[in-house]
Amino acid sequence: MKIHRFITKNYKKEGNIIFILDENIIHQIKQVLKIIPGEQIKLIDSEALTETLILIKQIDKKEIRGDIISTEKIEGEFGGTLACAILKGDHFDLVVEKSTELGIQKIIPLITDRVIKKSINKERLQKIATEASEQSGRISVPEITEPQKLKDFLEENKGKKIYFAHISEKEQTNLDKESIVCVGPEGGWTDGEISLFEEHNGIPLSLGKNVLRAETAAIVASFKMQ
Repeated sequence: MKIHRFITKNYKKEGNIIFILDENIIHQIKQVLKIIPGEQIKLIDSEALTETLILIKQIDKKEIRGDIISTEKIEGEFGGTLACAILKGDHFDLVVEKSTELGIQKIIPLITDRVIKKSINKERLQKIATEASEQSGRISVPEITEPQKLKDFLEENKGKKIYFAHISEKEQTNLDKESIVCVGPEGGWTDGEISLFEEHNGIPLSLGKNVLRAETAAIVASFKMQ
């Protein structure tokens, strides 16, 4: 039987008993997965770097009580930063989900010249990232920041190695895991934005010979940072 994994720091221990207090996890266990007392789950604490195997004993509205079977130390994760223009419809949801599965540690929504939608539902996107982390076996959830204008983002990260997805004869194949990669919106970067990248020593990043949709480009860029 599959043992479901949950990532949270919202719990407390009393001896060999653990109390899960995370409302989202309680809802998922009770209403979505229909887990019942007597079943086992794993609780991941990405700050303490521990994985705890738990036998559920009681499920209430505001807490889940369980017996600790074992606790193991786990290794931390390292990953790059994806700065992606905010995409229309649910395309940005897909970017968050898939880049999380591929190990991205930070996602920065960008407001660029051709972006139509200039806001995000951060709480919803963070939930998507959490579920994708748990599903893919990760021990941490990527940080999703508030949207930033491209110029402000470049100023804030001055001096760092920044790649921007762009048609280029030089294909970068060896991105390190802590790179920052920028992906533009539907319609791509404007000439002014390309000049802005060049002013900040941005490095053009080829994602292949085919012209990719924005969400596909973001996924390919995330893969390159593995």
